[in-house]
Amino acid sequence: MGRQTRVRVWLLFWICLFMPVIARAEQVATPTFSPGGGTYSAPQKVTLSCATPGATIRYTYEASDPTPASQIYSHGVPITVLGNVTIKARAFRTGMSDSAVATATYKMVVDAPKFNPGTGTYLLPQKVTLVSGTPGAIIRYTYDASDPTPASQIYNDGVPIPVLGNITIKARAFRFGMTDSSVASATYHMVADAPDFSPGSGTYSIPQKVTLVSGTPGVTIRYTMDGSDPTQYSQLYDGVPIPVMGNITLKARAFRLGMTDSSVTSETYKMVVNAPKFSPGAGTYSSPQKVTLVSGTPEVTIRYTMNGSEPTQSSQLYEGVPISVFGNLTLKARAFRPGMTDSSVTTAEYVIVKTP
Repeated sequence: MGRQTRVRVWLLFWICLFMPVIARAEQVATPTFSPGGGTYSAPQKVTLSCATPGATIRYTYEASDPTPASQIYSHGVPITVLGNVTIKARAFRTGMSDSAVATATYKMVVDAPKFNPGTGTYLLPQKVTLVSGTPGAIIRYTYDASDPTPASQIYNDGVPIPVLGNITIKARAFRFGMTDSSVASATYHMVADAPDFSPGSGTYSIPQKVTLVSGTPGVTIRYTMDGSDPTQYSQLYDGVPIPVMGNITLKARAFRLGMTDSSVTSETYKMVVNAPKFSPGAGTYSSPQKVTLVSGTPEVTIRYTMNGSEPTQSSQLYEGVPISVFGNLTLKARAFRPGMTDSSVTTAEYVIVKTP
């Protein structure tokens, strides 16, 4: 083999050995996406970049791979992604091999609506607003437990939904080109506010007039005086105070259509007759006295004794005529009224000292 032939063989050998390396070194870098493919709840602005200086990036929105005739990417100007889409990109530069094809798939899912106020138990009607984090989304809702569809009631942005009773609201947000949001739901439990009594439980010496009030507007209040829990058929409270003349337990409950009945409120009134007062009171006197008796509780019966015993309902009746006290004497008196607790016993000792 001649010298020239050997040189050609060695030259061909080294070209074959290093040609793949040279070819690979001259391929344009694959474009990158920012942000990358993923699931998003709002439109995205996607930028493309290539590590090879001077490269031109071209892209498609279709399933086809980019070619030198595809849409050119204007460096630094974001591609607005409004809906579900797959973007393919390839970089080109004269004298270099085209880059590999880069692919990014964007799934745009509408943000599920949020409720304000949300699920809970309330004593008053509520005004519920809905909002989605996806701009331009249309929210639709239902009251009947069905999932909202594009044909369901549309939510008028910013106008609250009145919630007057027990109900579950379901809502879903829609936007063209994006995947519908998941279904959001909120359950509202409306409980009538239990009635308040004025005055409340206590011990009183005169009859009381009791008023009832609930913090929930539009309720009907019913009450009992026999110890039973009120029902929708019990005595209606019509705003006129309830006269309490004796020992009694009042129970009340508030009702409103569509709402859960209130809890039962109970107040106990103990009516104790006011003990009689003596005039003049106990003391030492130089002459006989005429003693009158009076109780601060109206319509009572006062009975008294002069022999030291405790007055009962069978004792001497005081009829308003003064009791004549001529000598040393202990008067005891008690007041009675049906339905009320008997008064305590009042005692007065009189000493009559006759002057010479």
